[in-house]
Amino acid sequence: MSIQSGRGRTLAIYFATIVLGYALFIAPNLYFGIFKPNSGLTGENMAWIGLFQLVTVTALVWGALRLLGTGFREIGWDWSHWKRDALLGAALGGAWALVEMLLVYPSQGGAEHPHIAEIIAQIGGRPEAMLGYLVLGVLGGGVTEEIFNRGFTINVLRTAFADRRVGLYVAASFSIVAFMVGHLPRDGFDWIVIFIPTLIYTVLFVRTGRLTAPILAHGVHNALVLAIVWFAYAG
Repeated sequence: MSIQSGRGRTLAIYFATIVLGYALFIAPNLYFGIFKPNSGLTGENMAWIGLFQLVTVTALVWGALRLLGTGFREIGWDWSHWKRDALLGAALGGAWALVEMLLVYPSQGGAEHPHIAEIIAQIGGRPEAMLGYLVLGVLGGGVTEEIFNRGFTINVLRTAFADRRVGLYVAASFSIVAFMVGHLPRDGFDWIVIFIPTLIYTVLFVRTGRLTAPILAHGVHNALVLAIVWFAYAG
C-alpha cells in the first residue's frame, strides 16, 4: 500500500479517524434515542441512520485517505473479481445467518432473546419499518462497516509496521476486537455470536485483499437475519 506519510503522521491520522468514525456511527442512534423524532428508534428511522453512516463515515475515510496520499482502491475497493467474491461472500454470510437464526437463537429463547425482541419491537409488523431496518443492515452494516472496519482499519494500520506480516496480524486482530466492542455485546453469548461473523468478514478481506466478499457476506447476513425475523416472528 502506497501511503505517502511518515509512520507517526499515519498513526495520528489513523486513530483520529477511528475515534471520529465510531462517533459518527453512534451519533444518529443517540439522536433518535434521546430526542425521539418520529417515534425515535423505530424501524423506519433505521434507514436514516444507515444513510447517515454511509455518507458521513465514507466521507471521513475518503478525507483520511486523501491526507495519507492514497485512495479507496488501496483499502480494497476493487471489484475486478466481483462475481467470484460475491458468490463466496454470499455463501458464507448466508450460511452463518441460517445457522444463527435457525439453530443458535432458537436455543436461546428465539423471539424472547433480547436482541431478537428488540428488532421485533422496532419493526412492529410494519413493512416500512422492515425496509428501514434492511437499509441500515445493508448500507450501514454491509457497506459502511466493511469500508471502515475492514478496509481502512486493517490496510492503513498494517502500513505502520516495518514487518508487514506482523502488521497484518495486529491490524486484523484490532479490527476484530474493535468491531465486536462497537456492537456492545451484553454477555458471553453475544460475544460469541458477534465474533463468528466478524471473523468471517475479516478472513474474507485478508484472503482476497478486496472489500467485495466481506461487503456481500455482511449484507447478505444482515438481510437474511431480518427476513427470518420478519417471517418467523414479526410479520
